[in-house]
Formats: sequence, C-alpha cells, structure tokens
Amino acid sequence: MAATVVGKTGNDDIDGILWGWKYDHTNLTFSFPTSSAEYSGYAQVNGFEAFSAQQANAVRGILANVASFCGLTFSEVTTTGAQLRFAEADSIDYTDSSSVATHTGNHVPGSSTAEANPPEVGYNGAAPFSPSYAQGDGWFTHNNYDNPLLGSFQYAAGLMHETGHNLGLKHGHVTQAAHGDTFPTLPGDHNSYEYSVMTYHSFVGDTVGGDNALDHPTTYMQDDIAALQYLYGANYNFNSNNTTYTWSPTTGEAFINGVSQGVPQSNCILMTIWDGGGGGDTYDFSNFSTGVTVDLSPGGWSSTGVADQIANLGYDSSGNYHYARGNIANALLFQGNTASLIENATGGTGNDRISGNDGSNFLQGGGGGDTLSGGLGADILYGGADNDLLQGGGDNDLMKGGGGADTLEGGAGVDGVSYSESTAAVSVSLGSGSTYGTGSGGFAEGDRLSGDIENLTGSSYNDTLFGNAAGNSIYGGAGNDLIKGGGGADTLDGGADNDTVSYYFASQGLYINLDTNTVSTGEKLAGIENAIGGFYADTLYGNAGANHLEGEGGDDYLKGGGGADTLDGGAGVDTVSFYPSTVGLSANLATGVVSTGETLVDIENVYGSLYDDTLIGNSLANDLSGSSGSDTVDYSGSNAGVAIDLTAGTGAGGTAEGDTLYSIETVIGSNYADSLKGDQYANNLQGGAGADTLSGEAGADTMAGGAGSDVYTVDDAGDGVVELKGGGFDIVNASVSFSLAGQYVENLNLTGGAAIDGTGNSLNNVITGNAGQNHLIGLAGADTLIGGGESDTMEGGADGDTYYVDAVGDKVVEANVAGVDIVMASVSFSLAGQYVENLTLTGAGDINGTGNSLANSLVGNAGENVLDGGTGADTMAGGAGADTYYVRDAGDKVIEANVTGHDTVLSYVSFSLAGQFVEQMFLIGSAAIDGTGNSLDNALTGNAAANKLIGLAGADSLNGGAGADTMTGGEDNDVYYVDNVGDRVVEANGEGADTVNSSVTFSLAGQYIEKLVLTGSANINGAGNSLANTLTGNAGDNDLDGGAGADTMAGGLGNDDYYVQNSGDKVIELDGAGLDRVYSSVTFSLAGQYIERLGLTGAADINGTGNSLANIIAGNSGDNVLDGGSNADRIAGGAGHDTFVFSTALGAANIDALTDFSVADDTIRLDHSVFAGLDVGALAASAFYVGTAAHDASDRIVYNNVSGALLFDRDGSAATYAAVQFATLDDHLAVTRADFTVV
Repeated sequence: MAATVVGKTGNDDIDGILWGWKYDHTNLTFSFPTSSAEYSGYAQVNGFEAFSAQQANAVRGILANVASFCGLTFSEVTTTGAQLRFAEADSIDYTDSSSVATHTGNHVPGSSTAEANPPEVGYNGAAPFSPSYAQGDGWFTHNNYDNPLLGSFQYAAGLMHETGHNLGLKHGHVTQAAHGDTFPTLPGDHNSYEYSVMTYHSFVGDTVGGDNALDHPTTYMQDDIAALQYLYGANYNFNSNNTTYTWSPTTGEAFINGVSQGVPQSNCILMTIWDGGGGGDTYDFSNFSTGVTVDLSPGGWSSTGVADQIANLGYDSSGNYHYARGNIANALLFQGNTASLIENATGGTGNDRISGNDGSNFLQGGGGGDTLSGGLGADILYGGADNDLLQGGGDNDLMKGGGGADTLEGGAGVDGVSYSESTAAVSVSLGSGSTYGTGSGGFAEGDRLSGDIENLTGSSYNDTLFGNAAGNSIYGGAGNDLIKGGGGADTLDGGADNDTVSYYFASQGLYINLDTNTVSTGEKLAGIENAIGGFYADTLYGNAGANHLEGEGGDDYLKGGGGADTLDGGAGVDTVSFYPSTVGLSANLATGVVSTGETLVDIENVYGSLYDDTLIGNSLANDLSGSSGSDTVDYSGSNAGVAIDLTAGTGAGGTAEGDTLYSIETVIGSNYADSLKGDQYANNLQGGAGADTLSGEAGADTMAGGAGSDVYTVDDAGDGVVELKGGGFDIVNASVSFSLAGQYVENLNLTGGAAIDGTGNSLNNVITGNAGQNHLIGLAGADTLIGGGESDTMEGGADGDTYYVDAVGDKVVEANVAGVDIVMASVSFSLAGQYVENLTLTGAGDINGTGNSLANSLVGNAGENVLDGGTGADTMAGGAGADTYYVRDAGDKVIEANVTGHDTVLSYVSFSLAGQFVEQMFLIGSAAIDGTGNSLDNALTGNAAANKLIGLAGADSLNGGAGADTMTGGEDNDVYYVDNVGDRVVEANGEGADTVNSSVTFSLAGQYIEKLVLTGSANINGAGNSLANTLTGNAGDNDLDGGAGADTMAGGLGNDDYYVQNSGDKVIELDGAGLDRVYSSVTFSLAGQYIERLGLTGAADINGTGNSLANIIAGNSGDNVLDGGSNADRIAGGAGHDTFVFSTALGAANIDALTDFSVADDTIRLDHSVFAGLDVGALAASAFYVGTAAHDASDRIVYNNVSGALLFDRDGSAATYAAVQFATLDDHLAVTRADFTVV
C-alpha cells in the first residue's frame, strides 16, 4: 500500500504526533485475521491468536471514531489483503524499535506488549523492511489486551494508541526524525492524555514514566483529531444534522441523539467531540444536578461537576494525583472552519457555568444559579430558574433569564433580553452605560440588565418595557404592553393585544405614526395600538384600530386614524385631527365625546374631517378647524357669551376665549349674548338664546339669532335672516338692499354708502338708511323710518309711522288714513303734500319745520327753529333755542317751556302768548289783528294794519307797525315803538318804568311812561309828562320838552332844542352833536354839557350859566343872573334888572359880549379871585376909569366908551401888568363905578 511523505505544519500540537507519512488514499480496508496463514510472515511476533469479538468490536468502534472526524473511511474485509490487520501474539520481539511503533510500559527495546506498523516502514528514507513488517499491521500480546473496555488502558493506550500509529501518528512525548526532518514533541502544556492518546505522559508534567493513569479517554483527543485531519482531511458529514450529546451522571455513558456510545469502565468521562457540522448541535446536561461547566469554544473543556467522572490521570513523583481538566473537550477547528462547532448547551439543575463559542449558540442554564456566557456569535442564553448571570459576549445575543433574580449582560453586538416565557407581567428597564437596568414582576423580578443590552422582549401579559439610548428592538408579545424606546433608532413591536409606545422622556418633539409604523427619530413600530408623547410638541398618528394616543406635555398633534380612539393631549395646547376622515362627525372637547366613537381628553384644538363636522370647544383657548365639508363650531354649552370671528379665525369670551377657528361654515352660539362673525364663504350663524350679534360677512349667509334680542349684519344679496316669533327685539344691519318680510325682525339698518333699499314687515319696524340714497318701505305696523345721510324716500305704509329725516332731499310718502304719523327731522322739513300729522325737529341745528293742511304737531329741537303749522289747527312746541312760530289758524297752539330760548311767534291771526314762555310776537299779513303777550318780557310787533298789542306783565317791547296801533304794556318796564302819528300807548300808574321809541313826534302826556326815545333821523319832537321823564332825541333836529317832572333830556345828533321846566331837569349833549339850545323856565346851567345856547323863558327871576363853549345866553323878563363861563360868550339879559357875572380866568379867548347892558337896570359882578386887587363890595371910584387906558395907578376897571371894550388893569397905569379885556358893551354908554360890584 503506497504512502506519502508528510511535512510539518508548524503547529506542535499537530507536528508533535506526526510520523511523517500517510496513506496516499483514504478508503482503507481492515480485517481481523483468523489464522497466521493470512500473513506472509510475521517474524517480529511469536505465536498467533485471532482477536476476540470484544476486541474486534473495540477496533470497529475506534475506526468508527476516526472516520467520524477525518476523511478516512474503513471497510471490514475477511480476505488477507486488508490494509489494516489486527491480531494477538504470544510475544512481540524486535531488534530495531525505531522501525515499528510499539507500546510498552518501560520502553525496553526488544520486548513490547503491542506493535503497530505506520503507513511506511522505511526510516529516514531507507528502503522498506521485510514484508513481514507489513504496514498497517497491529499486534497485541495475548492476555494484555483481552478486555479492552471503553475508557480502559487496553482500549485507549492499547488499541486506540496503536491504531493511531497504523494511521501515521507517532508518540507525542518524543521527537522523531523522518525523511530528513525532525518532528517535535507535543507542547508541554498539552503533552497528556487530555490532548492525545499518542503520548506516554498521562498528565502534563508526568515524570514517572510509562502509563500510570487510572482513567483513560474514550475517544481520540483534540491533537489526535487535528493531526489525522491534517493527514486525511475533515469529515463534515458526520452528525451533520441536529445532534444532541448527553451523558449519564451515574455511569458516564454518552449518547448521541439518544443512541448510546458505550459505557466507560468506571463512570469516567474523558473524550473529545467532533461534530461534522450542519444542524443545531447541543450538549445537554439537563439530567445533571451538579453544577456543570460547559465551554463550547474549539479546544474548550466541559465538566459535569460529578467528582467520580473526572479522570484520574495518575500520580507524580511525589505521589500526588492529577486529574483531567474536564470531561468533554471540543475538537479544534479544521482550517478555521466553524462548521464543527457545537452550537448549543443545556445545563442541569445545579449552578452551571456555560460558555459559548464563536458560533450562534443556544445556552440554557436550567435550574440553579447559572452563569451563561455566549462569546462571539449571535447567541441565545436561557438562564432558567433561580438567579442566573447571562453574558451575551460578542455579536447579537438574545438572553432569557427565566425565573429568579438574574443579571443579564449584553456585551458587544446588538443584544436582547426576552421574557416571552414569563408566567406574569414584567416591568423592565434596560441599563445605560455602566448603570444596570432593573426588572420587576414575573421572570423579571429582581433582574439587573447591563447598559450594553439593546433589545427586549416581553411576556404574554401586560408588560412595561423601557429601552435605553441605543437602537433598541423591543417586542411586547401578547398582553397590553407599555413600551418605551429610550432615544435610539428603535424598533418597537407591541405584539398581540393592545400595546402602548411611550416617549415620555423624549428630549424633542416627535412624529409618531402607528399607521406607517414610523417615528421621526428613526424608530420603527409594529403591533402598536397606543402612543404616549413626551414634554415637547409631538405629532401622534393612530391606525385603523382603537388607539389611545396621549400627548403628555408640549403642544401635541393627535390623529386617531379611524378606530374608537382615545386621544389624550395631556399638558400643553394639544390638537386632535380627523383629517382626512370620510365621515362627518361631532367632536365635543368639553365632554370628550366624538360621534364616530373617539374619546377626547385634555384636547384644546381640533381639525375636522373632509365632510360636515360639528366642533365644540371647552373652557380653554381652542383651535377649531373644519377642514373640508360644511363644518360647525358649537358653543351652546358655553358658560358665558362668546365672540366668534371666522374672518380673523378667533374666538373670545366664555368657552370661546382664545379660540382659533379655520374653515368653519356654521357657528352655534351660547345661551348668552354672543357675537358671531362669518367669513367670505356662505356661513350659517345660529345665535341661540341671548342677545346675539350676527354678521355673515361676504358670501350668501344664513343667520338665525334664536331667542333674545339679536343684531344681524347683512352684506350679501343672498344673505338670509331667520327669526321666529317671540325671539326678542332684533336688528338687521344691511349694506345691500334687504327686506324683513316673513321674519320676526323688528329693526333694519342700512349701512355703507351705496344707494340701497330697505323693506320692513308686518311688525313695528325701525328701518334706518345709510349715507346713500335709500328707499325705505315700512309696510304694515307702526314703523320708524330713518333716512340716513342722502336724499331718501320713506314709505311708512299702514299704521302710525315715524320718519327720521336728515337730508334736505329726503322724501316722506304717506297715504291717506294710514295712521297717525310723525317725522323726526334733523334738517328743515315740510309735511306739505303728505298725510303726516306730526313733525319733530331733532338735534341742535337751527332748522325749520312746516306742517300741512292737517292738524299738525310740530316740535322743535334745541336749536333755533322756525315752525309753520300750515292751515290746520296745529300745535307747535319749539323746545330749547330761540324758536319762531308761524300761526295761521285761530286754532293753532304754541307751547314753550320755561327758559328754553328767546322765541318768536309770527301770526296771521290774533294771537295770545298767555301761558307760554314765548318772548316775541310779530303780527303778519294785512289783517287788523291783535297780539297779546304774557308774563315774560315780550316783544310784540304789529303788521301794517291797525293792531292792538297788549304786553301784560313783564318788561315788554311793543311795536305796532305801520298802522295806527294801540299798545298796552301792562306791568313792568315796557318799551313801545311808535311809528304812526295815530299810534296810541296805554300805560297805567305803577306799571314799571316804560319807554317809548318813536319815529314820529310823540308826547307822553296822559300816560304813565317815563322814557321817550326818538328814533330815526327825521326832525321830530318829543314831549314828556308829569313824571320824571328821560327824553332822548335822534339824529335829527329835535324839540324835547320834559314836562313838569325832573326830566333828563339828551338830544343826540342834530340841532336840538330843550324845554326845561323843572329845576331837576337835566340836559345831556355830547361834543359834536349839533348846535343845541335850552329853553328854561327855571334857573339852569349849561356846565358840563356841549350846549351852545341858553334861553330863559317866562318872567320869573331865574338865572342862567354857560359852559366852556362860546355860548349865546338870553335872559327873560325877570331879573336874571347870567354867567357865560369861559370862552367868548354872547349874553343878553333881556328885561328886568340883570346881573352879568365874570368868574373865570381872563384872556383873549374869554371876552363876553353883553348885547343889551342897561346902565340903569343891570349890574356887572366881578369875582374877587379873578380881579385881583379889587376890594369886595361896591367898586371904588378910584378903581374905575372911562377911557382907552388907566390914567393912574389906582385905576383897575377901564371902560372904553368909544369901542365899548371893558378892561381890567391889575396895576393901573403901571407897566407891570397889561390891561386885559373881559367884555364888550355897547359904546357910548354912561357906565360908572356904580354898575360894578365885587364879590
């Protein structure tokens, strides 16, 4: 049989047992010769004995073990040509032990208990030995290997060891030269039965020599397997399906998938497992109650924890026993291929330690406090009952703690924890960083979870599952679970039933969509029915199921998705949306009830569906958006009146306070006073109870005020107002033509400036026009029509109507017998031509009112009005202000209240002011009619006819006019105006101080009138009476005669003559008021007045005195004392003994002319203070001189009888003082000193 040279690998674990040769093919035959004849020779052995059945079975098991892990296959034959032959000999003797592989206890050449020939018997390249040394032959001495029990020396150190030589393995404890190369020993720490059956060292460090082990392997060990696989390749078809390895805790028997692999001799387990790969392979120690240790790594060791099952590998030189490091070893990987890894391990009921490998392991701890370590690979770790430690290791692991307070550590990779088998609900929080998470309830009770666990699976009950900052995958399983990811890009799957995802501690606002199973922060959702937001502004979308969406803090947006959802906004201003629902709905934020089955909690805002919705807010500031369809907001449950503006989208008051509205077509108000305002679309506004204000704005709106007195604003021709009977006192404000017909609306106001019309109904309407030209029609009912600013036409219709006129062009149309009507006018207005009975002027402007042929009632305003009742028997009341009344009918009445202006009556008929507070009356027309005043200070004026005016009490002014009138003032101080010589004034005694103003000559004689004033500029005269009169002239030349009393007369302009008859008379003339003259029958002085002339009348001895003007003074026939005063006066004494007085300072401008001085009768009186040096009394003879100048020093008065000059010389002929002329007399008079007297 051909063999091939084999080189070293560089790995002493392999090279340490390589012979250096191998078979050149892998399909080997073997046999158990029954006679020596089957051999061509066997010089190295003595005697022949065939293998017993037990021995043959042992070899078969050994070859089956080899075939299980390497590329060799073995076929048993009965012919002599088998490549491997096994037999016994009585003895084995050889002279060159290097040429064969032998086993002996003491390594003595020439004697051995077993011999095996390797694939090539040549040595160091030498030629093959004799055929008697055939390769593949194995010889065993009789009685030494007769009982090769599994795990015995005979089995392992005998048959298994020698078969290894047959296949190309050398002793591991010695080096060997082959084909020019040297193969080493096994590494020192692996040179024991634990790693190879080819070494004579039963334990590491064995120095005793030989085989002193009590317990032996039942299989080839790690290095054996690795070396044979190096030589012949690995077998990956062995146990390539799911394979389960179990062992008996009492016998050590191994089972593969329940099939016994033989019972070792002494309940000892020492073996290496090679699993060909494929399937899921398992070490199952579930039948052990001891704490097992399992290591699934290549070359790793597992221990059953049963003390008797640990191999005793012998004693050292000190007598100390050495035990194997474990029971079961894992074969090494062949060329790094992990197919041979054992994937799974199951512990027993003790405190087990199970470690995985680089594959994907399933590790189960079972009962007891187990420690499971997954290592690399995507492992599943199941702790089982009691308090376990699960360590995922590298890669993506899944851990199930089971019962007990477990510690679960994920390690590298994306690791998960599952409580799917918990018998009760769990509450689990994953750890973060170095901080462990915690668990409670069910299998999670007392659990600790490290911060490197990413995924979490709940139970079939109502779990609470919280993730961490990593990207978690959390699966709730059955039950109503609460799941919280924790911040990473999580996958959150609620599983069956009604599950909730929570973002309560999110650091930002989120978008959560249960329909698309997405979250804005990257999380993916599945099987989630409910969502809880955080403290920021979240957007939560439900799905078709019955969701519970809870916004928590922040201003959240919630959208259910179609099921019977519960939408809870939590804190903040939250919004619920029903868009794009295809079913119209009613949503009530106050009660939380939605007609489509949803329940709302703590929701402030709502967006409607695509169809017709009714949205009802609560007491907070709501945002109500109708979306598509014809949508309604309903405030019927508000606790106070609301103010809704659909144009601005705002609400205020009551439960509308702070509301924002969008795409709303219908508004239902509260039971209080609401203000409802539409937008540019066709709105439906319903006020409900209360006094509401409704304004549709643009669009054809429908407005229904309901109960209470409502106000409507109409701005579109298509607007409709709905008011039922008993719905309060209502008003429409319309900027378009509008009719109240058919509705129980009382008032209509036209607004804006367009020329539009307004029509009432059968009620008592108030219709008000705007600034444009309006046509107002009241129809039936006692209507009030108010025209507005422009020229309006108002038709009241039946019943008693009221019109308000405010433009001069306003027109009132009233048919005959259509009620008793009234016009309220703020401009001048006439009722002529219409069947309107009453007219009232309004405002404070000075306007007029005119009646018609009916018996009118005209009422003025606070201004100055002119009221003309027309031809009927009218009643006119002017009110405040100075009013004027036209009285045309004897039945007319004028009404004036006290202190309401200075009023005037213009009457065409006799009229009396008695009983009314009217001050003035004019009689007009041409009829001889009379006028009577009242107790006020009246001014009564007649017309051109002969009138009779009676003032009655009060200081009246009576002016008769052009005719010959009779005027009677009555009590108090009356004033009469006389303009006709036929006028007559009647004043009784004791009726005040009265005045006549006359434009014609008039005398007060016979009447008790005190004053007379001449008016105009004609030259007329005035005469007083026996009273102390005051006579005043006009601008003409007047003769004023005061009469007997002490009168005061002032002529004024013009050349006036005064007749003074009483010493108490006074004459008043101002400078420049003409050339005036006084005729006085009593002593009189012109001093202080600008009167130029004074004439004394009668024969009484009276005196006259001038003033500073150049007077002309004339005495009467009596003895007069005449003093001209200063200035150059002309004085005539007249008859009688007159005295001329000089008492003012002398000067050239003060020279009086005495025109009729009589030496026989008259005397010149000199004032001592003016004529200094003269003695008082008769003038001394020495002081008088007739001549042109004084002739001596004593001369003082000098009379020039040639010129008539009369001089005063203070010092006579002396030159100190010059003579001063002070008078001029007629010349040639025989004047003597006797004509002078000094006083």
